[in-house]
Amino acid sequence: MPRSNLKFGVTGALPALAFCVPVFAQTLPITSYKDPATGAIVTTMELPPPVPVTGPGGQPISLSAAGLPSSPRLKWVPGHYTWDPPRRAYAWVPGQYVEPPPGRVRWNPGRWDFRATGFVWLPDHWD
Repeated sequence: MPRSNLKFGVTGALPALAFCVPVFAQTLPITSYKDPATGAIVTTMELPPPVPVTGPGGQPISLSAAGLPSSPRLKWVPGHYTWDPPRRAYAWVPGQYVEPPPGRVRWNPGRWDFRATGFVWLPDHWD
């Protein structure tokens, strides 16, 4: 079985505590100081730039804001993956503002639920 290349080590960034952190994080700039108001030791670490988020097949996922709804009746339905049978792959459905059906106000995203017979998919729906 292949083993992960992720290695862990101990760093003494804080005088009183030692943390187990990935080795790549030990090369990042770490700053520690004592908070004069509380006496607590505060540690900060400068993180590398974020990695672009991709979905199945390496397709980028848009994380940009959708703006404001054009009507106060509209509700936000978040983006999600759905199974595309002809392609036999998952496809990204972007989030959008939609008008709920009459008498419905809350969007419930689909989810897996455990039952006595195993996991079952509960599709998204309005309450």
